Amino acid sequence: MSRPKASTTRDKQRILCGIVLLLVFGYVYGRPTLERWLGQPLPALGTFSDEQAGERTDPPELSNGESKSSQAEKEFFTDLGRKRLQSPAGLVYGVGPEGENRVDHVLLHAEDDPSRPVHSVFDGTRDEIFETIDQAWLLAKAGGRGVEKSVEDDRTVYTVYMNRTIGYEGGQSGKRKDFPMLNRLRLVIEDNNHLISAYPFR
Repeated sequence: MSRPKASTTRDKQRILCGIVLLLVFGYVYGRPTLERWLGQPLPALGTFSDEQAGERTDPPELSNGESKSSQAEKEFFTDLGRKRLQSPAGLVYGVGPEGENRVDHVLLHAEDDPSRPVHSVFDGTRDEIFETIDQAWLLAKAGGRGVEKSVEDDRTVYTVYMNRTIGYEGGQSGKRKDFPMLNRLRLVIEDNNHLISAYPFR
């Protein structure tokens, strides 16, 4: 006895939906790797910029001369004064030994440095990097199986398994290994919540 045609059509629709969902998830999670391979940014799903349409537009200017993107970056942190910034999860980014903010130190890991023997690189935009660090900090404070903790003098070092790719191994060693993906994040903390360094870790 043959199956009704309506049932067959529904089965085909379910299979098609499943294939589409797999393609969507594959693109979302594989986009950082594809961007590195192709050497250019790819659009996020649901976005299509004017530049991609062939019309280059400059960032809209605000009344104080800042672009919306630079203002959004500042809005991620709370300014505590004296060059100190605090993230939404409570991490304080203070001043480094040469007077720079620790934000700048973290952003050294925003792109590869082929001159360094060992160097890890974050995936994502500036804000995405700091959001990932905040997520790792919350996981570190909660503890659990995915968190390793050690104390070195007056610093606490956490290595947090993020359950996803957050970057890759760059530098000279990463190039030799074909830039392997990294899914752990190392946090170096002083005084309970003052961030000294954060970077992807093997």
